[in-house]
Amino acid sequence: MALREEIRKKQEEYFATATIWQKISYLIQYYGVRTLLIGAALLFIGSFIYHHLTDPDTVLNGTFVNYDTNRASIKPEELANNFLSTQKIDTNEYTAEFYTNIRMQSAETSANRQIDSSFSTQIGSGVFDFTVCPLDILKTYAYGNYFVDLTTILSKEQIKTYEPYFLYIDMEVLAERHNKLKDIPLPDPQKPEDMGKPIPVMLNVSSSSIIQEIYGEDASNICYAIIPKGEHGENAIKFLEYIFPKS
Repeated sequence: MALREEIRKKQEEYFATATIWQKISYLIQYYGVRTLLIGAALLFIGSFIYHHLTDPDTVLNGTFVNYDTNRASIKPEELANNFLSTQKIDTNEYTAEFYTNIRMQSAETSANRQIDSSFSTQIGSGVFDFTVCPLDILKTYAYGNYFVDLTTILSKEQIKTYEPYFLYIDMEVLAERHNKLKDIPLPDPQKPEDMGKPIPVMLNVSSSSIIQEIYGEDASNICYAIIPKGEHGENAIKFLEYIFPKS
């Protein structure tokens, strides 16, 4: 016991004047490299578990194409928190993630093709629950079977409310494009009467005050689509009702 007390006093005297590197060197020599590595690993694991358990859970993932955060009068974080607050969701425990770093043009360019490939992968894999995008860009993705048929997820009341804003694809054209493996001119998504088998997969939300805050003078023909592989489809519908309330 006396020997242990003597060792402890010597250690305290040494550590009182030693530099940080001298302290590390002493610990390595005294306790051994293996013990220190195990301690460091346990510290890392403990920190990872703590952050994993305390980080807010995500209840909605979405992407806004061509969202210029420098020009928009509302920021993504503010939009997300406002939505969660209206749903009475605790922002300390839950979060909504809105991605605004995707810039695309309808013109065919090499840069646009690279972005197109990345965007297709993300919406095809269910990374996002919804997307907001200019119609002239999004209508092409609609023929990739990336978006859900709105009549299958909206209630009868919601269908009645939002039907005037529906944008359609023609399933006959989709099948023809798939079978012939070549581009076929796309029909006007706003004219289902000219289609063989129209299915609503997007909504025109340009008149939404929130969309106008985001896109400003570029808010014309902005549409909203829900992605079937997303994990939070119910919240994607609630978000639609939030940004585009209709009575």
